[in-house]
Amino acid sequence: LLGDDRGAEETYELLKNEKGWERKTDFYISTFSFEQGWYDKALLFAIKAHAVNPVDSTISFHLSRCYSAVGEKEAALNAFKLAQGGSGQAQFNSQSWLSFYQFTLERDSGRCEEAGETLLKIPKDYFQDAEELKAAVDFARGKKDLVLLRHLKQ
Repeated sequence: LLGDDRGAEETYELLKNEKGWERKTDFYISTFSFEQGWYDKALLFAIKAHAVNPVDSTISFHLSRCYSAVGEKEAALNAFKLAQGGSGQAQFNSQSWLSFYQFTLERDSGRCEEAGETLLKIPKDYFQDAEELKAAVDFARGKKDLVLLRHLKQ
């Protein structure tokens, strides 16, 4: 869709309204734009993604990188602090998204005991993404782990 602005806009609207994509579309466009060196465009979509998902540390970190790339260092620092859970007022573990990734690797490599332990370390406030929460709950149900299910209960 590069070079076809009308087609790209139509596809964007379709994806944004597709169940499961409503919280991801702007972030994906932003990361793609950033990788292409289109930093102003990346920033616009990162701001939109952050507005939809303000507690996602991955998005906050990416937003910080976008601000930095366009020279807005103060805004970059503020976004970076959000990615870390704020200055001294951590809402959730800034490493939660890395821990979730670790969980998926442990789960997918058959290390179920380790995967369960990793999930228990992730604060339940982290689970704003419905797909990630479903993956964690499905894993806990599969293990019949009531402690883990209670931990994940929203």
